[in-house]
Amino acid sequence: MDLDSDNDGIPDKVEAGKNPNIPVDSDGDVKPDYLDLDSDNDGIPDKVEVGANPSVPVDTDGDGKPDYLDLDSDNDSIPDKVEAGANPGVPVDTDGDGKPDYLDLDSDNDGIPDKVEAGSRPSTPVDTDGDSYPDYLDLDSDNDSIPDKVEAGINPSVPVDTDKDGKADYLDIDSDNDGISDKVEAGSNPNLPVDTDKDGIMDFRDTDSDNDGILDKLEDDLDYGNLPDCDNDNVPNYIDADQCETFTPEGISPNGDGRNDVLIIPGIKAKNNNRIAIYNRWGSLVYEKENYQNDWGGEANVKNIVLESDGLLPDGTYYYVVLFDNKLATKAGFIYINRLNN
Repeated sequence: MDLDSDNDGIPDKVEAGKNPNIPVDSDGDVKPDYLDLDSDNDGIPDKVEVGANPSVPVDTDGDGKPDYLDLDSDNDSIPDKVEAGANPGVPVDTDGDGKPDYLDLDSDNDGIPDKVEAGSRPSTPVDTDGDSYPDYLDLDSDNDSIPDKVEAGINPSVPVDTDKDGKADYLDIDSDNDGISDKVEAGSNPNLPVDTDKDGIMDFRDTDSDNDGILDKLEDDLDYGNLPDCDNDNVPNYIDADQCETFTPEGISPNGDGRNDVLIIPGIKAKNNNRIAIYNRWGSLVYEKENYQNDWGGEANVKNIVLESDGLLPDGTYYYVVLFDNKLATKAGFIYINRLNN
């Protein structure tokens, strides 16, 4: 008499089920479990799944169904068939912790549970960066050079989503949505991402990395910041707290061609409490505005000023004064209007 008919290590008495006269056929393949080397048809042999004591087969997730009958032995939502790998007889152990992936709740040991990384279709786990490694096996799921373990945050079961865009940082190549990629902001050692202003918020999560009051995404915007690397020190403005001297062009050509049509004063929109006054060559005020928005193109907004037939100021030299916080002029100079020549 053969007590283990299929030689899978599990006694027939165990595999037969509650009614040995009608032995259990778990996978419905018309082969009862006691004759089936893979009773749940997950690709992994029963002999592998049964564990060290076949008389009491292992039930990893404690759901009352032993692993050799359980299509998801660790209850991480990813089918054992998927996690087993190319050779189910020797199931994959991605992180080398002695626990094969189909029994491991964090197969890549990045701190983020496989159930979280699997995505909405666990039978086809998400591969965010398209590198052929699904996220639950990928230590850098978005390929931004920063390890998922770093990006996950203090509670990896609920990974941090810095910019609240519905995409967790470990899947987001611009976690703070500042227009600068995480790969750039991470610095030379992505395992220890840079924190330029030492505020405890790493640059890839910090919308003002140098704490200069100007958002990183606006540092190279002339309305709010300045020219890229305005002090020519090879340090990008977003991590350079040095303030560059405000400059303005010496002339404008407001002819509607979209180039040099208005007077641009770098950073003016970041300083809401400002006032601009523009005078003609005779010292008469022709234009003034509180909280200037880089939008003057040669118009007058003061009465009793001689204008061209089109209602605009004539070409020529004008003098401007900019005051910040109602203090003495902090920027002044001449500006020439030339509508005819660029």
